[in-house]
Amino acid sequence: MAYQARGRDPLFDSNMQAAIEKRGKELAGLALIALGLMAAAMIGSYTPDDPSWLSATDAPVQ
Repeated sequence: MAYQARGRDPLFDSNMQAAIEKRGKELAGLALIALGLMAAAMIGSYTPDDPSWLSATDAPVQ
């Protein structure tokens, strides 16, 4: 004997679900753009002479 679960109404109607999905995709795109800009800034400001956690030195930061 199978248990029959009663269906329930969706939390949002279809128009609201579509709007939320669209805004979510836009937000994900903006987050990826921000991550790309941060990665570009890290690569662009790289100086091999800077001390790092692998090479401790008393030299000033470049």
